Amino acid sequence: MAGPIGAQRVDIVPNTAIAGPDDPVVAPSWAGKIQVEAGIAIVVKTILKDVAAEAARDLALGTCLAARFTAADVDRGVASTWDRACPIGPWIEVMSQADPHTDAVTIEAGETVREVEPTPFRLEDALARASAIATLLPGDIVMVPWPARVDVAAGEHVTISHALLGDLHAVIRAN
Repeated sequence: MAGPIGAQRVDIVPNTAIAGPDDPVVAPSWAGKIQVEAGIAIVVKTILKDVAAEAARDLALGTCLAARFTAADVDRGVASTWDRACPIGPWIEVMSQADPHTDAVTIEAGETVREVEPTPFRLEDALARASAIATLLPGDIVMVPWPARVDVAAGEHVTISHALLGDLHAVIRAN
């Protein structure tokens, strides 16, 4: 068993919420204030359920950046699950001994530039925690967010930059 749930924040991203790099993100009509947060997207390689953290690295295909757009004024359970709310990319870095969570990330949205310190959570722990919550299938995305959000408005371009994982670009559009 992966251990108690709740010590680490992980998001299991619905496949309909995934978008590619440079794809437009269309805010739903029911959303008011929109925010974006950066994260590491872990791409699942095989079926996972109740995986120990020690085994998790070998069961992930790789990692890439994620830009998770959230409707800040609605219930967290649905706030970032709309179609194409989570662009990922620009490429998948095949799992290696490199730990992208140990590097800072920069979020640029409009005129705002924010550098965010590394996340303290190990990717292995995130996969173990997510696999304790639900069975994960090949291609599923588990996101480990950096602890920061930036407000965005329709028409603004967002860039998330990371030393190992590259630059992810997205633009938010009104519905």
